[in-house]
Amino acid sequence: MAKTYYWRVDEFDVVDIAGAAIVAMLVVFSLSRGLCSVSAKDVLGKTVPKGRRGRLNGWAASLSGLFVLGVGVWFAIGKQQERNGDQN
Repeated sequence: MAKTYYWRVDEFDVVDIAGAAIVAMLVVFSLSRGLCSVSAKDVLGKTVPKGRRGRLNGWAASLSGLFVLGVGVWFAIGKQQERNGDQN
């Protein structure tokens, strides 16, 4: 059975420190998004007429979804080309 080696920094594993850093960053990003959401909705409410807000949010969600889908396809094609290049 192979031994697993961990780097040690004082009493904590590097894996523990990385995990805690990721959780801390997620908390910071979540709080930041919440604050930005409040101000964005305030600006949207003051500048866009009531009947068009839903349509604007729908367009924004649709376009961002298409963008993410395009990036996913781009990554998938790049990964496939990388695999084909390794076989030749």
